[in-house]
Amino acid sequence: MFKLAQTEGWLEIMYKATDESKWMGWIFFLPFIFIGCFFLLNLFDGIVIDNFYREKDIMLGIEKFSSGQKLWIQLQSKVGTQKPKYEV
Repeated sequence: MFKLAQTEGWLEIMYKATDESKWMGWIFFLPFIFIGCFFLLNLFDGIVIDNFYREKDIMLGIEKFSSGQKLWIQLQSKVGTQKPKYEV
């Protein structure tokens, strides 16, 4: 299963299994590869992105702020980038 999830050499295993049970092997292998690989890829991406945002907070010095203080900073940055709708 681990070798299948890594997608390294999984074709040999799939061919051996499908030789014995023709189409029943395909029912297991294809969903396992698609679901397993997408799950692992998304898990890896989530970890990388979470660590990126954590390091960004540390660099900006806001890692010790409360959630309310972080929300206030986000709102202030959004308000600062807005332009008036109407010119006077």
